[in-house]
Amino acid sequence: MLSKVHVIVTGAGAGIGKEIVTSCLSERAHVVACDISEDSLNELKASYSTNKLSTYAVDVADYDSVKDFFKQIKATSPGVNALVNNAGIYLAQNLLTYSEEEINKVLDVNVKGAVYFSQFFGKYLIEKDAYGTIVNMSSVWYGSCKDSFL
Repeated sequence: MLSKVHVIVTGAGAGIGKEIVTSCLSERAHVVACDISEDSLNELKASYSTNKLSTYAVDVADYDSVKDFFKQIKATSPGVNALVNNAGIYLAQNLLTYSEEEINKVLDVNVKGAVYFSQFFGKYLIEKDAYGTIVNMSSVWYGSCKDSFL
């Protein structure tokens, strides 16, 4: 049982993130679900009739958006003690064709987003003199290395 866990899950609106939310709720955790898509969050919220789920539209790649999110968390969810950095994008194209803009977008979401959330979560815990857990997720399709360059 995860009844004492209050977890933030990024990229919670679909895919692996949505499954993490489902698993955490089934284990009785409190979940703060974050995603850039308000529509996905609304669908997620409609799927569960529990007061253990709250949702926030957050752009993980935007420093100010993450900063504002943590200001809200301090006020509304003071028991948060876990973070799952799950948000990520994959453009599903040949790596050799990525433009500079596409590379920056991938790095902004996949790397900076996890760093921003980890930084603010760490500050949040230090201010509370508390311990917490951070899980960083990564995934991509399973083709061969050669396929990713072709």
